[in-house]
Amino acid sequence: MSWLRNSSHRESAPVSVRLSIIPLLSLLALMASIGCGGNSGGFSEPTFDERTEMPKAADDSNALRFGAASMENPIELSESYYPLLKELSEKLGRPVRFVPLKNNEELMQAIMRGQVDLARLGPLVYLNLRDRTDLEVLVRPVKKDGTGSYAVIAVRNDTPMKTLQQLRGKSIALGDPKSTYSNIMPRKMLRDAGVGMGELSSVGMLGSMDNCAQNVLNGAYVAGAMSDSIYEKFRTRAIGLRILARSEDLPGEPIVARSALGAATIDQVRRALLSVRDPEVLHAISPGQEAYVPAAPGDYDRFKAFE
Repeated sequence: MSWLRNSSHRESAPVSVRLSIIPLLSLLALMASIGCGGNSGGFSEPTFDERTEMPKAADDSNALRFGAASMENPIELSESYYPLLKELSEKLGRPVRFVPLKNNEELMQAIMRGQVDLARLGPLVYLNLRDRTDLEVLVRPVKKDGTGSYAVIAVRNDTPMKTLQQLRGKSIALGDPKSTYSNIMPRKMLRDAGVGMGELSSVGMLGSMDNCAQNVLNGAYVAGAMSDSIYEKFRTRAIGLRILARSEDLPGEPIVARSALGAATIDQVRRALLSVRDPEVLHAISPGQEAYVPAAPGDYDRFKAFE
């Protein structure tokens, strides 16, 4: 299956993902079985066009397709979104299928081609897309205190450095070039601290934020860039991570819909997302998230200065 092949990490990344076909097929079989009765809908394995390696339109015209981008193991990515999409299927009375894309560029292309109906986007990806296609921003995640998210540059607990300036001559792992939290904002943080990218010994472009965290923990890079939720995910693993620097508080990653879905469907999806309150559903995607709140295009205008 091409989506298995394309979800593996780049060869340049020191940490690689070894996929097991048996557990993946078991997961897909489980996902397909959910919601088969009544109007709750169900899930099915995404299908891909072998020529373009992009997801085909779902055969079921009633299904909504939810896209997300990550170079993570597709099993883990599917497991993260499964509780939310199961609940959405039940609330909407129609299937919501998961479409994993391997990076932000593929996700953007899938949305513009009408191959994905709903998606969770990084703030800068959303800004880029809203000028190129018709999108409705639906909701954004918030923590218990009402804050959204922030970018983190993290190091191992046993690393003595205390400031970004001490990264001169050291290595850093960055994520997807279009990622707000693992690339754009960390570059700005370094620039604001007076540290040029050329002053670092090496800069790794590792794709996913999970890769960044893992490669700091295993010592391949001194520092790594990631969102606060990914930091929390890896903070206590192995020797542990700590924050060297963090950005200002930022609006969380929005969930958007293609305007072509129509006002009625978009309103139904928005209301369904706003009603999600189960911590297990919310934390599966983003640790620390407590709810979705209404989002507006203006919430993300501040990110224009970071491009």
